[in-house]
Amino acid sequence: MEGGILHDIGKIGIPDKVLNKAGPLTTEERKIVRMHPMQGALICEKLKSIRGAIPVIRHHHERIDGTGYPDRLEGEDIPLISRIMTIVDIYDALTTTRSYRKRLPQDVALEIMWDEANKGWWDKGVLREFEKMLKTNGMEPPVESSLTASAFL
Repeated sequence: MEGGILHDIGKIGIPDKVLNKAGPLTTEERKIVRMHPMQGALICEKLKSIRGAIPVIRHHHERIDGTGYPDRLEGEDIPLISRIMTIVDIYDALTTTRSYRKRLPQDVALEIMWDEANKGWWDKGVLREFEKMLKTNGMEPPVESSLTASAFL
């Protein structure tokens, strides 16, 4: 649960002008943003009570095909809890309004996620279970506020 709440804690080290930028990020800005999983893990690793959250914090941007970051882990080398958090995080990013675009409807978000899963980025089994949970529970993303990952963990 702590991993879901703290997965983006490393973003406290990202300047607001980068974090809230309305347009596309430059190459340098993307490098800065991609540092947040490692920064978050470094912040939290000294806290014994949340040491179990480190894999989620560090690996929630890894991809099944090994093209993610920060460690370029592949497939089963990515902890299951991190693969779950990845799906929740992507869904949240797609279904909430961001500085650079409006929120997407659930069906469009899931279509994009399945497209990316078919490219080898996301765990299809986790995505299948997540979609089933959304539909079984009749869950739609809130209109005005962001979902918290802890709602799904």
